[in-house]
Amino acid sequence: MAKRKKNNFWWKDPESHDLWHKELIKKSTTAVEAYEKYLLDELDYLELAKIMRDLRSILPISEKINE
Repeated sequence: MAKRKKNNFWWKDPESHDLWHKELIKKSTTAVEAYEKYLLDELDYLELAKIMRDLRSILPISEKINE
């Protein structure tokens, strides 16, 4: 998972965009399938949150950390 820093600029451009795209597609597909299972009560919210965090870790976004 990507490391979050206080300056909110923790995203680093991937070395291989092809590999990153493949990983993004794989993690996105997993997240959609997990969400469908969650809606059908086949997956609990903690497992869904873990999958969503895994997906978020490769997205080019930052967040403000409230301290």
